Amino acid sequence: MRAYCLLLLLMFSSTHLFAADDWVTDEVLKTLSEIRENLVSLQSDVNDLRREIAQSCGDEREERHSKTGSLPSELSLGDLPRMGSEQAGLIIVEFSDFECPFCKRHHLQVFPSIKKHYIDTGKAQYVMRDFPLGFHRQAEQAAAIARCAARQTQAGYWQIHHVLFSAAEIEKEHVLGKASKFGLDEEKLGDCAADSDVAAAVSQDRTYGKSIGVSGTPVFFIGRLQNGKLVDPVKISGAQDYAVFSRSLESLLKKASNNS
Repeated sequence: MRAYCLLLLLMFSSTHLFAADDWVTDEVLKTLSEIRENLVSLQSDVNDLRREIAQSCGDEREERHSKTGSLPSELSLGDLPRMGSEQAGLIIVEFSDFECPFCKRHHLQVFPSIKKHYIDTGKAQYVMRDFPLGFHRQAEQAAAIARCAARQTQAGYWQIHHVLFSAAEIEKEHVLGKASKFGLDEEKLGDCAADSDVAAAVSQDRTYGKSIGVSGTPVFFIGRLQNGKLVDPVKISGAQDYAVFSRSLESLLKKASNNS
């Protein structure tokens, strides 16, 4: 791979020399230019992936650090709709980014099992909080659209939430085009998503996340519900397997049973 890259570099740096030779056609030069443009684009994609991995690795270090007792004793649940029974004793709070591939993997592969075994059975509620990462161009707007769906109906929030995580693209027009399918007003949704107050609410969620040690996505806090807040939280970082969540939830349920 290194030798291949060096060869390409030599070709690029010598392009102006080749141009002077009669045997090098315009078509060859055009092909070399296209290859160079493709490599620049590929490098940009690699840099984005590196940032994603750096965020994920940072989360893992935070998780190890959190076990030393650095977690706050209680967390605010924010103002987004909750999924699950109001009688549930456990709360799962996720700080997420709709453009994050790790968040998408969690919601397509792991969340359905959590919903089936803990949310639908009345054992836990699920709460989302926004944490759009700065290098994701569509993430803040996606969070705003989801919040605006919640202003119309609570079910609308979770429906748009699913659209955002399951779609191949999350551009505003694409997501808004799905709104009417769920009985949402597309025009109102678009106007709301452009509201500066909604953008401020997304920013406040991110600021709050940073204040409790969130730096990447996804990050989960699981704990007991007490006086409208999550208390004695356990932190899980990254797109973990279902078993990781199940162990934490079962441990908390067992502890609650022993204390009752």
